[in-house]
Amino acid sequence: TLDAVGEQAQITVCELIPEIVEWNEDPLGALADYPLKDTRVNVRVQSVVDVIVEEGPSFDAIILDTDNGPDAIVHSQNHILYKRETMIRISQRLGEQGVVGVWSAADSIDFESVLDSVDWTWTRTHVALDEKDDDRCHTIYLAGKNLI
Repeated sequence: TLDAVGEQAQITVCELIPEIVEWNEDPLGALADYPLKDTRVNVRVQSVVDVIVEEGPSFDAIILDTDNGPDAIVHSQNHILYKRETMIRISQRLGEQGVVGVWSAADSIDFESVLDSVDWTWTRTHVALDEKDDDRCHTIYLAGKNLI
């Protein structure tokens, strides 16, 4: 993300587990040129749900890479992320050209129904896990008010 945005961008990273932030600041940070030390990054050790529902400025993009997607919840509180009410709140937090991206280990018919129920255009893209096996893939959902 840092490579794709300009110098004026501001990126908020939410992480529930402080140790994961510490790992990415120190031993793992070197593998990605210490992205959390970039002045454009603000790390918040709290639930992304709390950040989404709080009042505040709009976002150009919200990227949810939580658990294993809508159908494979590991942290029980994240179940709310994929509900219609939360998608409406995300819609309210996004600017007019804003986009939400959701990573999932697989397609989710239930989540697709939620996306259909919000005034958005959305797409589903499959990303192969292995160049030699197109059948094994992850799913990326992109949704927005003006998504082309």
